[in-house]
Amino acid sequence: MSDSDSQTVLILAELSHLSLCKVREEFSTVHYHPFSGDLSSVAFSKEILSTIDVVFLDHNVSLLRAIRSFEETPKLQYLQLCTSGADKAIASSAFSRTNNNVTLCNVSGIHTLSIPTYVLSTVLAVYHRLPTQILIARQEARWATEGEVMRDQKSSYYVRNIRGKTVGLLGYGRIARETARLFKSLGTKIIAANSNGKRRDECGYTIPGTGDDDGSIPSEYFSTEDPLSLKSFVSRSDVLIASLPSTDKTTHLLTEELMAMLPKGAVFVNVGRGTLVDSDVLLKVLDGHNPTLNLILDVTDPEPLPQGHPLYTHDRVIVTPHLSGNAEGEMDLATDILIENARRRKEGLGLTNIVDIEKGY
Repeated sequence: MSDSDSQTVLILAELSHLSLCKVREEFSTVHYHPFSGDLSSVAFSKEILSTIDVVFLDHNVSLLRAIRSFEETPKLQYLQLCTSGADKAIASSAFSRTNNNVTLCNVSGIHTLSIPTYVLSTVLAVYHRLPTQILIARQEARWATEGEVMRDQKSSYYVRNIRGKTVGLLGYGRIARETARLFKSLGTKIIAANSNGKRRDECGYTIPGTGDDDGSIPSEYFSTEDPLSLKSFVSRSDVLIASLPSTDKTTHLLTEELMAMLPKGAVFVNVGRGTLVDSDVLLKVLDGHNPTLNLILDVTDPEPLPQGHPLYTHDRVIVTPHLSGNAEGEMDLATDILIENARRRKEGLGLTNIVDIEKGY
């Protein structure tokens, strides 16, 4: 049996019985420690660490509590995250202490069954003015009046029509591509912004039947690195949906000036990372530049949003606690990527879902 056929995996995540059985069928040796938080009380012997080829872990697990340095894991080929975000893993000193050849992989693509539907459902909830109606019914146990539902709105109609609106995808990865497909089916115009403003094919893990592999859905692309292009993109987006990772380039990319350029009645959705836009900027735009703007925030800056923050109770804001992708079966899908990469390594093929450490995603 060759080294590539005999693989040892250290699992620092809780798996279903079925997924664990699949892993044990694929790997010759499995060290299973279903921790999802602090590993301060856990110690791994040098003998175990010296045999590990793959580590499967949540980026919220303190990596250095398990592996202080990659020098302790001379056989380690790659770290397989069971999350899409890689910023916390990249920031760990295990990556910075030594020059190493360890590859980092994520599970980008597994959330296309959950986050895009969250985006669609919450945007439609805003367009149907559901938050106000639900709040009055639940808190006061009564029928809401037309004036209460329609306050701050010039239209005499309860429901706004999504058809014909322009939906802008800020970032056009797997989540955005599936989101684009869903909104396109409702008769919207789709535009997208990425780093270079050019269409590209999607690579990596894709759930069959989802997304936009060839990038053909957007009618136009814009560049996040060209200030004029980005301004044009934002100003044309009736619904602006951000799914960007947290990097040096994306941190506070959306300034007060840019947010103020959103059309009247726009909806801004952030399901990427909260660092994209400062919370104080959002409040300024809500109450100043654009008094008809609606926000849907599954991520915030800071995160979690402090108790008592005015965004929680603002009547044009929906805040959820970064759970839009925490969906039934996501760890089973993540395990499928772990197994796929193990098989690819055995066959001498390149790994899928490799994270570019320099780019941060």
